[in-house]
Amino acid sequence: MKQGKTVGTNDFVIMHFAECGLDWPCHDVRSQNHSLYTQENVLYSYGHHYPMARWLGRNTLLVNSTDSTPTTMRHKSDLIRWVGYHQNQNTNTVFLQVFFVPDVLTRTTDAHVSNMDDYTARLQALGGRVLRAREQRNWLKNRLSEMLCNRNDYSHWLRKYGVLANTSKNKKARNPMCLRECFMNVRSK
Repeated sequence: MKQGKTVGTNDFVIMHFAECGLDWPCHDVRSQNHSLYTQENVLYSYGHHYPMARWLGRNTLLVNSTDSTPTTMRHKSDLIRWVGYHQNQNTNTVFLQVFFVPDVLTRTTDAHVSNMDDYTARLQALGGRVLRAREQRNWLKNRLSEMLCNRNDYSHWLRKYGVLANTSKNKKARNPMCLRECFMNVRSK
């Protein structure tokens, strides 16, 4: 694809952005109605105020976990589907990591720690829902397990690249005892 802004449909922009994990770096594209556009490896939805996703290198994608409009939620779902599709089609690719965090533009250790704290809060809230659930309990348990694995993978990724290296503030974010206890209680029921 040529350098510069390319114009296409929303699906084209999402598909192009999903391919950026394979074809690094990402070239800027936008949708015809300007609702979606990419800029410097970031996918924006309806303006700079909502960065929907960001590639951190070839095989690491941060997806915004904050609440959004139904249309943006559909765009996020389409993005995850396309990223998975491209991952399955290209067997030469290293394992793709997708993390769901509130701050996808994070560039500092404190911002990453804040993302870890958000994971902890979401896990605690979901754990509470599991304990109170009468219906859909197994679905909620699976969701809790997936989110816990995703959080642990994010923590491992941050340590691997030296982002969370030996700061006392990070010990709480890395190893929240309440999550382990909550998860053990849920698994035993």
